[in-house]
Amino acid sequence: MADEKQNSDVNEETGEGMGFPTDVFDYLRWTAGMLNAMAWQKMGLIVDPQTGEAVKDLGQARVAIDTVAFLFEQLKPVMADDERRAFEGAVGDLRANFIQQSGS
Repeated sequence: MADEKQNSDVNEETGEGMGFPTDVFDYLRWTAGMLNAMAWQKMGLIVDPQTGEAVKDLGQARVAIDTVAFLFEQLKPVMADDERRAFEGAVGDLRANFIQQSGS
């Protein structure tokens, strides 16, 4: 019984069976996607689904964008060309919109 509980805890910690990727690279892709969406929200360009409001917080948007770019660099060696181009485009779009939103 204790072994079953321990295995249950391990599964919760790793996310297995909970819809989370178990491969590190897949998890980084998932995380980058979540941060990409968060960056758009924090730039005030899309509504936060939890609050129903668009609120601009450029400090948080910058951190999200920089982290997406960092994750992209970590993933480059395992990406196919089409995925790499899509990521480059996504990071470029985030950066261009950040510049526009910050008025720089």
